[in-house]
Amino acid sequence: MRSWGFFVGATPIDLHLQSKEHLTMSTHHVPLRLLSGLLLAMLTLSLWFAPVAAHQATPAANAPLATTFPFYQDAAIAKAIAYLRTQQLADGGIDAFGFGAADMGGTARLVLALNAVGYPVTNFTHSAGKAPLDFLATGLRDYIFANGLIEDAKLLPGRTGLVLAAVAAGDADPHAFGGHDLVERLNSSYHAATGTYSTTATAQFASGSANPVNQSLAIIGLVAAGQPIPAQATTWLTTQQMANGSWGNSVDTTGYAIVALLGSGNVLPTAAPIQQALAFLDARQNLRTALWGDAEGSEPANSTGWSINALATAGYTPIETTWATSGTNPRTALLGLQQANGAIGGGYVNAFSTIEALYGLTDQPIFMTPLVRGQRTLAYLKARQNDDGGWPSLGAASDAGATLDNLFAFVAAGYQPNAIKSATNQTPLAFLATQALTY
Repeated sequence: MRSWGFFVGATPIDLHLQSKEHLTMSTHHVPLRLLSGLLLAMLTLSLWFAPVAAHQATPAANAPLATTFPFYQDAAIAKAIAYLRTQQLADGGIDAFGFGAADMGGTARLVLALNAVGYPVTNFTHSAGKAPLDFLATGLRDYIFANGLIEDAKLLPGRTGLVLAAVAAGDADPHAFGGHDLVERLNSSYHAATGTYSTTATAQFASGSANPVNQSLAIIGLVAAGQPIPAQATTWLTTQQMANGSWGNSVDTTGYAIVALLGSGNVLPTAAPIQQALAFLDARQNLRTALWGDAEGSEPANSTGWSINALATAGYTPIETTWATSGTNPRTALLGLQQANGAIGGGYVNAFSTIEALYGLTDQPIFMTPLVRGQRTLAYLKARQNDDGGWPSLGAASDAGATLDNLFAFVAAGYQPNAIKSATNQTPLAFLATQALTY
């Protein structure tokens, strides 16, 4: 049994912003006429610029994720993406299993993988002009509703959560995708009394029943879309944990659950359910190959990809040193599964195995979508706003230039300037008004 240790600290966003403050929030003054123009622009925006959506509130503080590292598997990732391009069909979807037809589940997972490894989803477009999100939008109804019947009782929460996560990862609007508000649809399946996202729907290879897979995917989808997760939802998921620390005695499902619980912010890496799940992954890791899944006869690329992503979410970074065994480590072993054509897999090499292997070639949790990154960035900035409504530059006192920089960030994200209030209810515009004549 390895000794658990966590690398919890500032997020990459935190570090980037600290650096940017020193670079851009200088003490150099600008002409008064320039500041006047900026103030006029801000005042105009305060009257006319509405938030992106009514459900987007002033950001609250978020618990920090583990420190992560740059994408340093660029060569392997590039080869994998080149292979996946050969599996994309004219409708924009991915032929996940080599059956000659695009697959909704595989395509949704592809979008998650592209976002996780830092590849723009919009660049993954077929020569016919269709992209993965086009395929997901077209097939949405028949995929998330049993028999294609648009009724709350027919919703499949697990599938809906998976697509919701992909839509957020693709930087599309989860509240208006394929004719549906996916957040509202998924929340309609939530039962506060039990804490489950579930329905009575049944379909081929899927159901709306309350189970760890559906619950985990529903939570991951909502987290990726920047939505809060009820405590009862994560409590229910923890009650489904088996005595050996797993969910369903499955490495993959346990990976889903770890990512969902930690992503929710309701469960810490040091919590007993996470520690027990980590012990299960430790017990199931092949000590000879450092992989997961190969000893059980399943595809190690999928199981190892999910395991690495779950472990990185729990704070084990870099995985090369934290889970090394027998002279190798999970990521090196995963890279060893890459074929000459770029595909990644052991026993069942296809687009699906390659997609989920990509989850293990990055230390970014799969729920870290552009929306979530933006929310965490704004939360970082909001926490550093001074009581007078302004932001500091190099010292502790508020600075007009720094305040303008930060205010423009909030406006770019869709917030009204007057809505960004300090702990004493002061706005950035109020602070800037006191500085106009001297700045």
